[in-house]
Amino acid sequence: MLWIAFFCPPHVHGEREGVAVGFMAGLISCPLTLFVMTFAISRGVPEAGIMSRSS
Repeated sequence: MLWIAFFCPPHVHGEREGVAVGFMAGLISCPLTLFVMTFAISRGVPEAGIMSRSS
């Protein structure tokens, strides 16, 4: 993988495609984040859930 990353020409995508992929990836939440936030909210401390996932 390192060889390909350093020595192969980059694969070019259109600008609109990159924006669409970034937007869609942002819509899908990480399962661990959902678990931590659900647990923190159920315990009555949502700020703890937010702080644990910010790092």
